[in-house]
Amino acid sequence: MRKWKIAFIVLLSLNLIFLLFLIVSPFLPAERPKTETAELTRSDTIPFTVSSSKKDLNMLINYYLVKEAKAKELNYRVELEEEVNLYGTVKAFNKDVDLTLSFDPKVKEDGNMLLKVKRLSIGRLPIPVPYVMSYIKKTYPLPDYVYIDPKNESIDVQITELKFKNNLRAKAESFDLKNDDIKFKLYVPMDIQN
Repeated sequence: MRKWKIAFIVLLSLNLIFLLFLIVSPFLPAERPKTETAELTRSDTIPFTVSSSKKDLNMLINYYLVKEAKAKELNYRVELEEEVNLYGTVKAFNKDVDLTLSFDPKVKEDGNMLLKVKRLSIGRLPIPVPYVMSYIKKTYPLPDYVYIDPKNESIDVQITELKFKNNLRAKAESFDLKNDDIKFKLYVPMDIQN
């Protein structure tokens, strides 16, 4: 009889432990996988891919151009259509003459943009592209991150030099205007306090 008594007490104890586990386990914290944030340092960034449409990017580009021009009069605008177009005016014989420059955009390996001149029109005047680009470089108020190269008939837009709030950085990933496929990579800095 003593063996049955010990077996009963052991079985009762196991049932009580199991019952106690069922009652307590819902209130225990759930196990979570460890995230990589513990390994981040102050200089780390998290990349996000951002897509845009031509329409939205048009508004953003022209907003920044006006902002960068500051007090200077802005007499040009940029429009993204099937290609990148710059519309403006130039002074010729003391009159404003319409200017249109069309560019073929290319994303460079470093995430910046190269705009190669495709077409140029200034009224009906036959003027060489390098001359017009030199004039634009000297006359138009351009942002610090835009470099005009009249000799190569191109404009280099240093997107990586853009200054955003909160130390965000950006790089171009794709710029396909015909298919409205415009993507940038934004790098958000992680400010981890130890």
